[in-house]
Amino acid sequence: MVANNFEIQIKNFNDYDCVNYRLVLFQGTIRLNSSDCNEINGNVLCCSNGTIVKWPVSNGLFKCLAQLIPGLNEVKLTYEGVVKTLLVNFEVHETDQFVVPVYFIPKDHDGRFQSPQGVDNNEESAIARIGFGMLMIQSLFAEIIGERNFPRKSFQLEKDLFPKAPPCRLFKSSLSVDEVVKMSDEELWEEVGRELMLSNLGSEKKKFVCFISCTLWNGHTVLANPALGGGGLALLGSGSLHTWPTSLTETVSSLTNDKKLEPYLLDNSCFRGTYCGAFATSLGSTAHEMGHIFNLGHTRSGLMSRGFDNAHLLFIQASSGQYNSIS
Repeated sequence: MVANNFEIQIKNFNDYDCVNYRLVLFQGTIRLNSSDCNEINGNVLCCSNGTIVKWPVSNGLFKCLAQLIPGLNEVKLTYEGVVKTLLVNFEVHETDQFVVPVYFIPKDHDGRFQSPQGVDNNEESAIARIGFGMLMIQSLFAEIIGERNFPRKSFQLEKDLFPKAPPCRLFKSSLSVDEVVKMSDEELWEEVGRELMLSNLGSEKKKFVCFISCTLWNGHTVLANPALGGGGLALLGSGSLHTWPTSLTETVSSLTNDKKLEPYLLDNSCFRGTYCGAFATSLGSTAHEMGHIFNLGHTRSGLMSRGFDNAHLLFIQASSGQYNSIS
């Protein structure tokens, strides 16, 4: 009888590769007895800096995320007792230009974003969700660049350059909820941009990704739900923020949760009607609007078209048996 000898191969990284962002996406295969096998499924465990996350394997293919700390990182992947170790360097670029995530709260709003019952929706939860979402978008940009055979690189976040900075800034506005919901997206973009630039956060060296706390689906229409990017500001609503993970350990669940959205929640899922669909579209649309602040125009396909609705395909292996991408 021939023993089953599994082998883990990483397709998109080599030992001692260096990146300037902290959430790295690995794409790999599980081989059996030195051959590709379309019937290999299950899960691969990814361990990075003490965090272990289980990622699905489909038809011998897998994707997984590892969170790095500055310097040389050891990442361990395990499948059926077989271990693959990879060494990756995380080194922040020297720059004075960076992206600042912001949670924008009108003066008379409590800062709680709309969410299902039992889901933490306070300011601290918003900061965690936005902060981790920005790490995913850093990785998204790097992978799209890498797919075009350029060295992987991404924008720097404020916290990359200033470790004591919060993952997302809270901004208390002078605008009221009533004023915010009555503005058009363009008017709101101008007012938010003006307030940010006139505050102590303002700088021509910064670009802002800003989420409005008071986005509301009232059962008939959605209020304060912009998706507009340009210049130094990408402005988004928070109606789907409850679907975003707060940390790496929640990411697989956010990417795969096919539960139907309740009618009292905003369904911004590109007609899928699911939590994971809303996460994919909202994360992808944030990346799309950030593309505009990086001077990217619309394209026929990919991230700068409607490919952003499928942002989840970049991060997790689908059951089709093919590598998936939004580019």
